[in-house]
Amino acid sequence: ITVINKETKCQLASRHPELERRMSVLPNGFDPDDLLLQTEDDDSRDGQKSTPSKWVYNGLFYRQQDPTRILKGFVRYLETKPKYPVQFVIQGDDGRRYQDVVKPVNDRFSWAGYLPHKESLRGVHQADVLWLHLSDMPHIDRVTPGKVFEYMGTGKPIFATVPEGITAEILREYGPVAIVHTTDPDELSQAMFEFEEARHTQQLPPVNKTFVGTFDREKLTHQLEQIFLNLTSEG
Repeated sequence: ITVINKETKCQLASRHPELERRMSVLPNGFDPDDLLLQTEDDDSRDGQKSTPSKWVYNGLFYRQQDPTRILKGFVRYLETKPKYPVQFVIQGDDGRRYQDVVKPVNDRFSWAGYLPHKESLRGVHQADVLWLHLSDMPHIDRVTPGKVFEYMGTGKPIFATVPEGITAEILREYGPVAIVHTTDPDELSQAMFEFEEARHTQQLPPVNKTFVGTFDREKLTHQLEQIFLNLTSEG
């Protein structure tokens, strides 16, 4: 039995202790080949306050992951004409449900809609900051979205509006991350400023490359191979 993270394993084992010895954790990961993208047109914008930083969100907003209150915080930040301007790029969602929310600063949001996987990863790779969002809901503490691992594979700073749980735990181990729980617009605006200040002044922690390497899909495939071998007489 393979499960996606240790929290899921614990929950399953608590209900079926007799099966625990057959359980293995095999997380999502990233394929390094997918991240070897052309970057000649990347901008080195860190420290250049006159050019907006590009914040990218990759994926859909499902109904249970409504980002409305978070977007209001982003709008509040942009309305202050901040020291560190930001341009938001949302890849995957067309934004129709949120046009009224961002209307006061509509020019600071672009909605790319659905993109092919490699094209979406190119946008992720060209971001200055990656935004990750999970709404607080039952059992969200053991949810790990697949995009988390591709985000980490790029080595980019991550602004995560997520509740406590396995995803927050993984991101803290990653390094250059802000874990933000509040949905209050003023508090979110302040969290954005502090994050951008730390990023522009190079105060964010470095990427834990050893940790990130454990999610390389080649290594994960070797783990899966070992699981199969253990099922055979040779294993």
